Amino acid sequence: MNWISWFGLGIVLLLLIPNAVYAAANKNTQPPRTSRILGLAEQAGRYGCMFLMIFHAGLTEFGFASAEGFIAWLAGTGALLVLYWVFWLLYFRAAKPRYALPLAVLPCLIFLPNGLFLRHWLLVFFSVLFAAAHIAITWQNTRAP
Repeated sequence: MNWISWFGLGIVLLLLIPNAVYAAANKNTQPPRTSRILGLAEQAGRYGCMFLMIFHAGLTEFGFASAEGFIAWLAGTGALLVLYWVFWLLYFRAAKPRYALPLAVLPCLIFLPNGLFLRHWLLVFFSVLFAAAHIAITWQNTRAP
């Protein structure tokens, strides 16, 4: 089953776990305020990134240009995931706006390099779409009175 990226599935699951825990613990939280178009762009980018991280979707085979590229990807992605979980732990302890922006930026910094390292240009496109919308929405909601 080489149409599934097990590394990609693991990364997506590690990104989703703290989100699911937070959503379960905060069922009455209001959704972020945003324009409909920005919200749709964020969701398209989010789901496009997650899908393309996991499934090759019959596209041409992607891969690393070298073993060094794989090691750099593994170290960088691992470090960003650890940092993401650290910010979630901080946010769980005190839901302060200063933790929200890193929680918006870090997944983008995981998706985009994955697309670049793998030379997966559709993932790069969805990463940029997700980053622009997700960071803008988070910025609006942390700065709004």
